[in-house]
Amino acid sequence: MTRFLYYFFVLSAALIVEVLLRTIGFWLPLTAFGLFYLTSIRGIVSGVVCAFLTGFLLDALFFHTIPVAALTLQSAVLAAWLLRDGLKMMPPSPWLLMACGALLPLTVLLPPIPFRGGWSLTLESLPILFLSALISAVLLPLTAAILDHFSGRLGLEQFEDIAARRSART
Repeated sequence: MTRFLYYFFVLSAALIVEVLLRTIGFWLPLTAFGLFYLTSIRGIVSGVVCAFLTGFLLDALFFHTIPVAALTLQSAVLAAWLLRDGLKMMPPSPWLLMACGALLPLTVLLPPIPFRGGWSLTLESLPILFLSALISAVLLPLTAAILDHFSGRLGLEQFEDIAARRSART
């Protein structure tokens, strides 16, 4: 029960902060960070279900008529799953998390823009997305470390433990 409430709190807080930041013009895929962490810990089924639910909720909160976020958030699930399998071949590294963090804004935030505002809006938003990618490259490892700290305090599985266990198996 603690695990469910913790993951619900993480995704809810990420969703609320992302909505608040987007309303002032700052695009960070914080919900994708939460989904990335959840998928890394719990597996792909939990990640896909939570990505659809949070994606539809995110689209509803922004009054989008085309619910694209439910599909683009799947890229966070895919990135976590690929990283999780990639840890079998190489030791865990913060550089891998930074690379995933830099790619998440481009895969989560860029695809819906043409549906919502056309190609001119897409070209106008490229500098914002580039800045978001730079900030996300630093924030994803930091977010994983913070969530690991709280998971450890609650006695739950941690990303660091899973990465070390997977790299030790090979």
